[in-house]
Amino acid sequence: MKTVAELNDEYELLAGALTKARALSFDRTRLSHVVQAAQTRIVLGTGERHELIEAQRQADESVEAVLRCVDLEQAIGENREMFKHAQGIERREHCRQLADSHTELYIEYTQQSENLYEMYKKLQHLARAYAALTGRDLMANHERELNLPALTGSLGCRSNFTTAQELG
Repeated sequence: MKTVAELNDEYELLAGALTKARALSFDRTRLSHVVQAAQTRIVLGTGERHELIEAQRQADESVEAVLRCVDLEQAIGENREMFKHAQGIERREHCRQLADSHTELYIEYTQQSENLYEMYKKLQHLARAYAALTGRDLMANHERELNLPALTGSLGCRSNFTTAQELG
């Protein structure tokens, strides 16, 4: 299957060919007049045969361009359909990559949250031991709150933080 870039390049090529074919097909009337004028000059003896042959060749090309226009329009329509399909495939693949990256990062985030919680429990233990021996706290109240949504889940609308007691 072609990529989006390849299909876009193909579209540009087809659109250019269609533009040229339409211009040539719209020129049929003038080319028909050129053929008639060349025939008249030959009959009158003032024209040459190669002029008539060249004029007829150009007129034939304009007739062929009319037929080519239909084929080119169909090819462009098919190209646009394939382009949309390829875009969808690339978008789906990109979305899958994003989801995989998110999953990997969330696993790492959860692991780091667990490690942080273990470190926090050690800090709490040391702070309690210090407070028991000295009667003073090592940690301020705001340091006792811990925000680990990967471990605690949604806390609802009450607060963005949970305390060590809530974690268990």
